[in-house]
Amino acid sequence: EYLASGLVTLINLFDPSVIYLGHDIACAGKKAAEILNKKIADKYISSNTKKIQVKVSAFKERSPIYGAFALGACGYIGKL
Repeated sequence: EYLASGLVTLINLFDPSVIYLGHDIACAGKKAAEILNKKIADKYISSNTKKIQVKVSAFKERSPIYGAFALGACGYIGKL
């Protein structure tokens, strides 16, 4: 419930087209994504005009490592 509420808040702020779950939640599999899709379905502002999908990341428990690397690489490349 808390995760669904937090996702709805983030959706209302940033208006993404898809949300990827990583780390521990991703290890729960597609069932977690299905439950979250149902819980957030009609609660965000643009729910009448578009559907936002919650999906499981292919990186699973390694998502934070790849995210940190990508953030560092973008920062380094941006300074070139």
